[in-house]
Formats: sequence, structure tokens, C-alpha cells
Amino acid sequence: TMAALQNLFRAMSEQQMGHCPASTKNLLKALQNEELVRPQPMFWDHSQKDASESLQILCNLLLGSMPDTLQHELLIGKTVTTLKGNSCSHTSNPRTEHFSQLSIGLVADNLHDCLHAHFSNEQLLGNNKWWCDACECNVEATRKLSIAHLPKYLILQLKRFEFASHTQQV
Repeated sequence: TMAALQNLFRAMSEQQMGHCPASTKNLLKALQNEELVRPQPMFWDHSQKDASESLQILCNLLLGSMPDTLQHELLIGKTVTTLKGNSCSHTSNPRTEHFSQLSIGLVADNLHDCLHAHFSNEQLLGNNKWWCDACECNVEATRKLSIAHLPKYLILQLKRFEFASHTQQV
């Protein structure tokens, strides 16, 4: 799959899509929702995709061609999220999530500062308060996101903007 992706990107950059090797043609068929060896959870159809959707489809195709143990070693990482009430100091159970890519907002001039901002503590205030099971009410809290496991190869998507759902603004 990796060789097919490399050939696909080379052909795209050279604008020679009709002259792709056979392995790349199989990948293109999969992206167009045609039959491949095994079905994937997310396919390319003829609708417009943004960069994150396209990247997720390519990651799914790449991961689908690997054994599970190899996926976790090479391309799948793990994050842990914890929440702590600001006034009550109660702490949530850690929530673990697996990822195959990280979408990082461009909030600084260099990657180090962007990563620092992405993983810095977030205050949950106003309409975005956390439901504390111990207090049985919404409380202001601090959310901490950290990486528990990095894959050997990390895919970073740099986003030029972010949408804040609680304020409905870009």
C-alpha cells in the first residue's frame, strides 16, 4: 500500500494519472469505492473531501493492509485525557483513545510551539463546563490531553484554522 501511495502521489505531482502502475490503480479503485481485497470503513466517493477526510481515507487504506500488531507499532498512537474540577478537585477516570494522525492547529510560527499549545491544559468554562459525577453538577474544570504512546511514524495534519463548537466561530 505504501508503494502504491508513493506512486499515486508521484503521478499526481506529474499529472500523469493515466500512466499509474497497477498497484496504484488498485488503490485508486479503492478510493473510488470499487472492490478491493477487503472492505474499508471509509471510502472515497465522488463527493468533495477536505484534507482531513482525504487523509483519513488514505490512513484507513494503509492500516487495512497491515496486521493489527504492525498497525499499533508503526502507525497507531494512544492519547489519555483527564479532567479535574477547578473548585472541587475531583478527577475523572482517564479516557484513552487511539489515533493514526494528529490534527494540530497552526497557532504559532514553529511546530514545537504548535504541539505545546495543542497539549497544554484547556479550561472548560461557561457553556463548556464538565459534569462532575461526585458533585452531580457542571463545574469549571481543566482538561489535560497527553500522549501515552507514540507510533514509530506519526502523521501530523497542520490546520490553518479551528472551529470552536461552543462559540460557533472559526
